[in-house]
Parts: sequence; C-alpha cells; structure tokens
Amino acid sequence: AKKDESINIANTKNEKSSASPISSSPSDSIGNDNGVKKHLPLILQQMISPNNATMTKPLFFDSSIAVMLGHTAFLLTGMAYLTKDILHLRLLAMSGISTSMIFQYYRPQPLRMPLRWNSLFLVINCVMASLLYRDRQEAEDMSEEMLAIYRNGLFEKRGFRKVDFYRLFGLAKKEVRNRGDYLKRAGEKTYQLCYIVDGAGIITRDRSSLGKVSDHDFAGEIEFMRLMTVDKDIQSGDNNNGTENNATNLMDLTNELHDEESNSSSVANESIIIESDVMTLYTWDFDELQSYLKTHVFVSNALLAFISHELREKLADSWDMRVENDKRSIEMEQLAVDYLME
Repeated sequence: AKKDESINIANTKNEKSSASPISSSPSDSIGNDNGVKKHLPLILQQMISPNNATMTKPLFFDSSIAVMLGHTAFLLTGMAYLTKDILHLRLLAMSGISTSMIFQYYRPQPLRMPLRWNSLFLVINCVMASLLYRDRQEAEDMSEEMLAIYRNGLFEKRGFRKVDFYRLFGLAKKEVRNRGDYLKRAGEKTYQLCYIVDGAGIITRDRSSLGKVSDHDFAGEIEFMRLMTVDKDIQSGDNNNGTENNATNLMDLTNELHDEESNSSSVANESIIIESDVMTLYTWDFDELQSYLKTHVFVSNALLAFISHELREKLADSWDMRVENDKRSIEMEQLAVDYLME
C-alpha cells in the first residue's frame, strides 16, 4: 500500500511539472526551438542554431569560423579608427559590428545583451551611412553648370570635395547684375560674399585702380574673413571671462564690442564696379553663411583655404599692376626729359 501511495505521489508531481509552463530566462531561450523556428526549413534551422557545427568546430589553429570572425571584427574596428573619410568609417563600423554579432551569437550560450546593443548601433550606422551616401550621390549628379564651376573654378585642386562644394552652393542665390553696379562700395558695410561665374569688374580705391575681378573670382571675401576672425576672437574672450564674478557685465560689454567690431570689420576699404555688360554671380549673406559654417567644419575649412589662396593671387596681381604702372610712369618721365634736353 505504501509503495502504491508513493508511486501515485510521484505521478502527480510529474503531471504538475509537465502541465505548468517552464520559467526560463531570455538568455536560456536563445537557440532553442520556438514557434517561429519550427516552421523554418530544416537547413535554415541548422544554420541559425548557435550550436551549428560549421561555425563552432575548430578549423585553423584551433579557431572556429565564429572565433575568426571575432578577430576580424576587431581588425575592422581598428581600420575604422585609421580612416579619414567619414563614410568609410561608417561602413567599416557596420562591418565590424556585423562580424562581432556573429561571434557573439555562435556560442554555447549566445550573448544576448551585446547582441541587442550592437543591433541598435548597426541600425544607427546604417541610417547615417545612407544619409552620407545620398549627399555624395547628389553631389555626383549635380547640374552641368555646377560641374563646370567646380572644374573651371579649381575647387577640387584647392581642397574642395564635391559634396562640400555642393552643400556650399546649395546655400547661394544666383543673381544677374548690370554694368556700373557695385559689388561693394568703399566706406560702406558689405553684407554679401559673391562668386563671379561670368563677367568682369574693376577694384578701385580713391579713384585709383587696384586690380580686376573676372570669372571664378570671389568678391567681398576680405570683409567676410575679417568677420570670421572677429567672431573667433570674441568667442575666445567669452571663454576666458566665463569664471569671473562679474560675468554678466562682461557679457554685456562683450556683446557691445562684438557689434561694433562686426560692423567695422565688414566695412569695405575699396569698391568693385562691374565693367562688363552683365555679370552672373552667386551670393551668400554673411550671417547665414557664418551660421552654416559653424556647424559644417569641412565646408568651413575648405572655403577659408580657398579664399586665402585667392587673396594671395589678388595681392600678387595688384602688385604686378602697380609695378607695371610705375614702369610706364618712369618711361613717360624719361621721354619728357629727353624731349626737353633736345
């Protein structure tokens, strides 16, 4: 009777344990068959099983494919740190995360937490890489006019990437002006940076000719460079004065000085007058362009380098013109002396 009673108790426990759901952690359920997995083909079930022999058995130097992919993930991450191109960095990061996830999955016990975080990072990198690729593709497919400006204006030679050039000119406004119009006036504040596509103008100061501007030249770049320099100096002053007790008063004074210096820095010292019948140009408002460059470092560096190079060329041309005028003056003086001596 006792044996029959113990057998009945054991059977009751077995029935309860089989009837009640088995509580298991999420990490225990990875790799086990579930409702979705049972409907997959057998070959696919074997492939996605963490115990897949093809991925886990040692092949080379006692390392399985999964382990070798783990090493590959670190190599790809190292390559991402070395590249200078942001799109290449994103692509290498995506590849490194993907191979790392394979290593984390094909284990006796898959690493659920790293897999979840890496899935999030992979999605972020995919989105950012897609946006970068879209920008570059739009730059590659830009109009024939923009492509001609990019080539003939020597933007690539002077450090402009196509995508930076495309972004910069995407902010610009195309205008057509007539003979006698001023691109800037001496003694007046300049508000625009201009890029001349077609046309010519003369640079004057005190009724004296200093040089000329023509196709693929900037105008107003000196005033814009001054404005950028003043803004950087003011910002550095703000950082140095940030810990003072009278920070509020200093901030008010700094803002007043900033306004005064900004106004004086953008005042032109020379005039540029259009000589050709018409002039086609692109223009940028100083304030809008300055705000954009603060958040787009690559475009800012490329533009400032381009403008600096052009200013050196203009100074050289102006000096050559002055030397040529001096030679002509000397020749005229010599002719007058020779005439009088006769």
